[in-house]
Amino acid sequence: MFASCFLFVCTAPLIAQDILDSPAQIVQISTTETKNTTEHILDISDDSELIRPTGSLSTYNISTERKRIQMVVKAEYNTYGYNTYRIADNERLFHKSALSNMSLGAGLLWEPKGFNRKLGIEVDAAFASYQELAQMNAGFLPARNVTALSFALLPQYVFYQNEAETVALFVQAGPTFEKVISDSTPMKTFVYHDDIIGYKVGLGTRFGRLFTSINFSQNDSGRTSWSNFVKATITKVGLSLGYNLSK
Repeated sequence: MFASCFLFVCTAPLIAQDILDSPAQIVQISTTETKNTTEHILDISDDSELIRPTGSLSTYNISTERKRIQMVVKAEYNTYGYNTYRIADNERLFHKSALSNMSLGAGLLWEPKGFNRKLGIEVDAAFASYQELAQMNAGFLPARNVTALSFALLPQYVFYQNEAETVALFVQAGPTFEKVISDSTPMKTFVYHDDIIGYKVGLGTRFGRLFTSINFSQNDSGRTSWSNFVKATITKVGLSLGYNLSK
């Protein structure tokens, strides 16, 4: 019996130590298992950073997309001059400058997909008025107060635009066509009106719905002398304003 008491006294501290250590181990295991269980339920791993938002707030900025086909109303004012010359020797016969030309109309601007809104094609139609057309023969008056129906096909390239696409700088260039529909010339001049064919180049800006551009254009005046040996060119420089109705 003495030996049993002695053995109990010797082993008691070790048993007590095991009892004190056991709960700490159980708590540690429980904590780990709880964390693993939570990750398993939510399906979250260490790779979860891949799906966390890491960009700025602009990444989530969803703006209303501009229409690909837009309708624009336009007004244009030009100052112009003409040169009449003999074809054989390119001798200048008549010259005049500081005349005025105005037009009012509308156009469609198409921005095809796949070019990040850098490319566009504009088709314009307008009523245009000329103070006068070129003089072709000596002793006869030039055609005055001419009204024409004009068309322009202008491919457009945007070389700068801000992130919100509200401000842009662009260039455009393409052919023009005008059909004379009336003139108030007081007397016949032995010349006739033909279709006015030319080209136009412009540098423009866009601020929201407002378009502005500075233009240079040239055409063949649409006038032909009865002799067919005299031609004329009209050169214009002007400013156009447009407003986007389809924004």
